[in-house]
Amino acid sequence: MDNVIAFSPLQVVLIMLGVFGAAFVVTFIVILLIRGLGQWRQGNAPRVTFNAVVTGKRRETYQRKGNVSETYYVTFEADDGGRTELVVDAATYGLLAPGDSGQLTLRGSQYLAFVRN
Repeated sequence: MDNVIAFSPLQVVLIMLGVFGAAFVVTFIVILLIRGLGQWRQGNAPRVTFNAVVTGKRRETYQRKGNVSETYYVTFEADDGGRTELVVDAATYGLLAPGDSGQLTLRGSQYLAFVRN
């Protein structure tokens, strides 16, 4: 009846490392799946086109280890008064000005095109 299993301290440490390592790997995989699902949904969202006016522009500059990058944002206001701020490329940012009106096309929250009236 003495079926007691004894582990050495080294064995206990190795078992704990294995358990925590497995938990870390499972958590990492779950996070990747959730992020991938979000990107898949964005890519499968329907295209939507509606009248909009450019109401503002801004850019953010980031510097890391000597590399400088910029992210460009344009704010659009729809006919119903709803506003959305979208990331655009540098060329689009340069071509748009507050007050421009036209047809805005989106897929989810991704900017696709803006055609002036």
